[in-house]
Amino acid sequence: MYKFDTKVQHLKYKVLRTVAKHAWDSDFYETFLDIPKEIISGKTPTMRCCVYKERAILAERVKLAAGGDRNNPNVIETLDIACDDCPTGGYTVTEACRGCIAHRCEDACPRGAITHDEFHHAHIDKSKCINCGKCAAVCPYSAIYNRKRPCQNACKIGAISMNEDGTVKIDNSKCISCGACVYQCPFGALSDKSFILDAIKMLKNCDRVYAVVAPAIVSQFTYAKPGQVITAIKALGFCDVLEAALGADMVAYNEAAELAERGFLTSSCCPAFVSYIRKTSGAQENISQYVTDGDDSKAHKGKGPRGKDGIHRPLHGEKRVSSSCLRYTSTSTVCSPLRSFRPCSTAASLTSARWKRRCSTTPPATGAYLPTAAGLPRLPPRR
Repeated sequence: MYKFDTKVQHLKYKVLRTVAKHAWDSDFYETFLDIPKEIISGKTPTMRCCVYKERAILAERVKLAAGGDRNNPNVIETLDIACDDCPTGGYTVTEACRGCIAHRCEDACPRGAITHDEFHHAHIDKSKCINCGKCAAVCPYSAIYNRKRPCQNACKIGAISMNEDGTVKIDNSKCISCGACVYQCPFGALSDKSFILDAIKMLKNCDRVYAVVAPAIVSQFTYAKPGQVITAIKALGFCDVLEAALGADMVAYNEAAELAERGFLTSSCCPAFVSYIRKTSGAQENISQYVTDGDDSKAHKGKGPRGKDGIHRPLHGEKRVSSSCLRYTSTSTVCSPLRSFRPCSTAASLTSARWKRRCSTTPPATGAYLPTAAGLPRLPPRR
């Protein structure tokens, strides 16, 4: 039995499942206009005011499942029609106000926006309030509450704002694609776009496509054993299944040498964390040489970060799980445990026999590693 945290996630799953089914049957572009009606076939609405708005929102979700706006570099996109224009009131005095006589909130307000009635209950003049939050910080009863939209409250870097019509807007210059707003929006007005069509196209047109799974796959498929999941993935057309931690081990191996050289190093495999450091710290020169700028074309052309031995290291800290001549396509969405990759143009220099030999190499005994197409040296066994 499938289990989802919210009905929004369940709806997203049904859209991805239906899109994948039609893409595999090669009739997606002929039937994509009918997918919303296929998912919601009745005339009784279950989530919105009417079934027609539900289908209109599903039509936008189908677009995201098909890749969304290709001109938008952000993996997170907004669905204006799904946004409920949640009310925002700023700082508000709640019934928890005890009418104390200290009046710390009034003294802390820099604009004189807080007054007290004859019962010493505080009131905020919205025409003067600048939402600085100083009153809420000094209230001993936490009686002053900042009423914000769930998406704004979830975004800790301030990348969420509102359009003039009240719909949500994302500032891509600040957004780190962490997905917090996507999970917290109760109407699903923010969602991540999928590249499942690209993955299906690869499975149909490429001879050898590998699936790279994260350890989280064990917790997501609680109703099946890992061996069953791997067998099912291969049944989809993948020639083999590899563990994403392999790339993490390779990165850690090289970062250990960098740590010994620098003496201090902050490292993270989380792309949102790396993006946050880049966009807020301004310390680009202090970022590890094993972290790329996210454009693997630079690494392919020899302009990306290299180690001292001249080898391009595995791309680290971005939405990539590949070495310099492997490119991946996510088969699902943000934080997906399943990704696939295939050789890109830079692997053309490898002869067909050599490429097949390297791709078909099976992992040796425990502690050894599968060689990559980039020819990275095999790591020694763990002790």
